[in-house]
Amino acid sequence: MKKTKYLGLAFLLALIIGCTTEKVTPAKPATPTSPATPAVTNWIVDPRLDATLTTVGAVNQATAPVNPFSPVVTIALGAAAALASWFAKRKNDQAAQSELLFKTVVQGVENAANPAVKAAIQAHAGIIGVEGELGTAVQKINNGSI
Repeated sequence: MKKTKYLGLAFLLALIIGCTTEKVTPAKPATPTSPATPAVTNWIVDPRLDATLTTVGAVNQATAPVNPFSPVVTIALGAAAALASWFAKRKNDQAAQSELLFKTVVQGVENAANPAVKAAIQAHAGIIGVEGELGTAVQKINNGSI
């Protein structure tokens, strides 16, 4: 019985961890009154999980007078929502840190102005199939748009 509880808890935790999704805000071109903004990707709680938690919460609230487990369900729903939000925030923090590290490396390579290093990076990018994306990202960093 104890193993079943732990297995169920692990399953629910894995389900909540996987319930974050990307929200991409598209790039906006420059206008006479505002500068251009690059596309932004943020991690958010999956809307399906949010809707499910809301529905279960409403059913729980409606059955509270006859449901002795209503307070426990309320606490569990709050914990699930808090965990999902924390995972989304953690992914956003990791993405921001990765972007800063990438910018630092690109700027360091550009400032070093070592053709051999640039050629080695370009060759490796070609091998793994990201040469075009790398070139675009380096141009954006050099232009200050990232």
